[in-house]
Amino acid sequence: MSLALGAWMLSLGGRASSLEEGREVLLRVLESGRGLEKFQELVAAQGGDPLVAEEPDLLPTAPIVNRVRSPRKGYI
Repeated sequence: MSLALGAWMLSLGGRASSLEEGREVLLRVLESGRGLEKFQELVAAQGGDPLVAEEPDLLPTAPIVNRVRSPRKGYI
């Protein structure tokens, strides 16, 4: 879903001539690691620890966690 949205954004912004080209651009960015680097820059710019992108266990957890199980597989 994120790739589809990103492809639309690149296409509408004139950075890609088609949705397929936009998707290919995004896949190259993700595969190269530049996407992760940009995310870490954004986290740091907001005062966060960019290491959470590589070590999610550094994120705080809620004091109470309730697991809700579904009777079947699927997406919400």
